[in-house]
Amino acid sequence: MIPFIYLFILFNILNWLDFYLTKKILDDGGRELNPVIRFLGLLPAKIGATVFVGLTGYFIHYAIIIPVTIILAGVCVWNYYQLKKYD
Repeated sequence: MIPFIYLFILFNILNWLDFYLTKKILDDGGRELNPVIRFLGLLPAKIGATVFVGLTGYFIHYAIIIPVTIILAGVCVWNYYQLKKYD
């Protein structure tokens, strides 16, 4: 099994990569499609996700971080694709 700390580090790298890519898309005139992030704001939502996934994974079961990280990796690929599509 992969130690929790490695999964959490990977999640955070992807989370902040998503933040950067989303911010770049928004600065280029794009719009946020996620209604939760649109309501909370990009930075508070990213900080909240980090805290929630970290605490949930640490205190409940760290396997929760695996599917979340896979989904986040897909979001990063999608954002990168969208960014390059309109470059």
